[in-house]
Amino acid sequence: MLKRKAAVSLLLILCLITSGCAAIVVGAAAGGAAVGYYRGWLTDQIPTTVPKAFEATKAGLNELKLPVYKARYDQIKATVDSELADGTNVYIRLKATEGGTTEIKIRVGTIGDKDSSHRILRAIKKHI
Repeated sequence: MLKRKAAVSLLLILCLITSGCAAIVVGAAAGGAAVGYYRGWLTDQIPTTVPKAFEATKAGLNELKLPVYKARYDQIKATVDSELADGTNVYIRLKATEGGTTEIKIRVGTIGDKDSSHRILRAIKKHI
């Protein structure tokens, strides 16, 4: 098990060095989880349609007492913009993917806030 973790870590480090950009993949060594954090955007796959994910997004933001300033959707894409209490912008993007799933991307602030993004994602997933 230790050898496997070391090999995965080495592989990730080599990928980062050769790609020229830094990506942090959460849970990659522990089973290949789909949640990733890259350049300030938290990305995940939700097993539902864009309209249902859109409604879950609004419900999750409401649960966190975050206002919705912009909310538009169709069967393929959706956009939801909000704001934290300190004025930090929150951007949520939904996009239909194959297999009836929806890709969700969350960015908090200009450069991203990983902890806040995860908190918002958890609130949205409660309503799926």
